[in-house]
Amino acid sequence: MTSVIENRLLSLLPPSAISRKGALALSSSFAGIDGLRWWIDCQWNSSLQFELRLLLFLLEEHVYSGDLWRLVMAYQIEFMQGQTLRNSQLPGRALLEVEREFLEDKKNRAQLELSLYSQAIDVLELKLRSHSAKTHPVTQLSAKDRRPPDRLSRFSSVNLVHLKCSEWLSDISATGDTEDDEGCMNLGKEAGPAMVYTTEESASIASKLMKIYKTLPDVSQRPYQLVSTWVEECTEDFYMDDCATERASLQILILRAGDLSNTDAETNFLEAELGLMQSRLRRAQTEVELLSDAIQYLIESSTGKYICCLQQQTNPNPHS
Repeated sequence: MTSVIENRLLSLLPPSAISRKGALALSSSFAGIDGLRWWIDCQWNSSLQFELRLLLFLLEEHVYSGDLWRLVMAYQIEFMQGQTLRNSQLPGRALLEVEREFLEDKKNRAQLELSLYSQAIDVLELKLRSHSAKTHPVTQLSAKDRRPPDRLSRFSSVNLVHLKCSEWLSDISATGDTEDDEGCMNLGKEAGPAMVYTTEESASIASKLMKIYKTLPDVSQRPYQLVSTWVEECTEDFYMDDCATERASLQILILRAGDLSNTDAETNFLEAELGLMQSRLRRAQTEVELLSDAIQYLIESSTGKYICCLQQQTNPNPHS
């Protein structure tokens, strides 16, 4: 019998067909989760589609559907704006104005994401505490930890998270939890006979998710090619570190999905889900800082170029 978590995981996979129920929900004046899921399924870019499904997976049980709609629309508009801007042939000053608007929209999206993940983490922490069978404590972010960190303190916190993720993934590799010849993950092989069906079903879902995971864009590339000259290198490095940690947390979530055979395994999965939320919260904090710097530098550069242009128009031949 498929568990609640497995049903949720199935929502991360591409649909076999577009849902008529979702289309009808979208046509109503109150398009909720069904309408939103249908809208996501209609997106043509596979990476964007998975990112939006992941947002829905992590947040739909913890925040208002209207806020989720706002976030999904912000992501989609941002994706379209980025494509348009990269292909733009606008002159210098006009291009700076369009780029500034693009960055402000990205910052607004990151701030909304920050708010929604903060809400979701609070709810999920309560849910985890209700699993009394778990013997070891759950790592939680305090209210202080959720505030954007100063730049000096980030070195130790990022390294600590990377260390924990690396140790966990090393344990997975050491125990032989890799894909077999058929592409399925060898998770939960020690489960007893009564657990075989559930474990195999979970591993199949996890295997499909891992295939999607491997097609996601590389996070090692420099982000925001359009604004890389407008921010300090250390700020961009912090952002890249957080993106890498977020990606590692997603991999841990998928690996945990390979074994949902008992209550402890499900609690482990929920802990991985909380860890992914926390890493996305941290990335959103860094992203807001990065974009704030980029916008400020862009304004200063645009103003400087405008003043220089006026001076040239007023006195085109200063040496004559």
